[in-house]
Amino acid sequence: MLYEEQRYLVRNRFSLKRFEEQCLSEYGETLSTVGVDSTYYAFPTTESLVKLSDQVPDGFKFGFKVTDTISLRRFPRIKRYDFTAGLENPGFLNADLFVERFLGPCEQIRDKVGPLMFEFSSFEEQGVEREEFLEKLEAFFAKLPPGWLYCTEIRDSPLLGEAYFSMLARYGVGHVFNSWTAMPPVLAQLDLPGSVAGNCVAARFLLRPGKTYAKAVERYEPFDRTHDIYPDGRKAIRHMIDMTVPANGCKRVPKFLFINNRLEGNALNTILATIQGENTT
Repeated sequence: MLYEEQRYLVRNRFSLKRFEEQCLSEYGETLSTVGVDSTYYAFPTTESLVKLSDQVPDGFKFGFKVTDTISLRRFPRIKRYDFTAGLENPGFLNADLFVERFLGPCEQIRDKVGPLMFEFSSFEEQGVEREEFLEKLEAFFAKLPPGWLYCTEIRDSPLLGEAYFSMLARYGVGHVFNSWTAMPPVLAQLDLPGSVAGNCVAARFLLRPGKTYAKAVERYEPFDRTHDIYPDGRKAIRHMIDMTVPANGCKRVPKFLFINNRLEGNALNTILATIQGENTT
């Protein structure tokens, strides 16, 4: 729906290699931001970030997920973590490591860096108490250099409260409004006092609450059409597009909305329908 096949033909045949190497340039002709998940799985390199940056126009912003070496208290027991699976992570909320291994490479493309999103898994899975987490998170943000758009995405709904939001506000950190299996709907998160704070507003509309990743993939692949309209999701997207968020009482903070195919079946349809006002009132 977004890409022209003709651009990626080699000897009159579609080249997946060419597409994977060049499709970001075409994407950037239509959309002005993209969420990058690859940086969650490994620290970015300067070379890889410059390669991304060179493909998009001025004004384009990347939303990077921060590497899990920083955001995981304990490595999950899954194959990807190999011999570290189940072990405590010595890099958890290590500010020096984050500055060196993540911000260092990002510095080379700083004008195209949008939100830096720290995704934290369920505390039950991670074996960490909420109070302890908030203390460690505050100490972490206190050490970070200013001038970047830091955001936190949590998957533990009981944490959504005054202590969490006020701590973020003290350091200009945004809460990532996430539509996810076990999280309250984004509209409910927006209604919480203090939830809109920080130097930017970010949202990730990934799944309809109550729906699992596996079930969404099973039902929606190959993501070529809308399957299930999610009116409350569209209302939240529309609300976030329209709302004005002042910073320092005078200017607006930037807003970044990332919509996934697994929300309704086709992200582009969701975006178009929301812009056109379908099922948003």
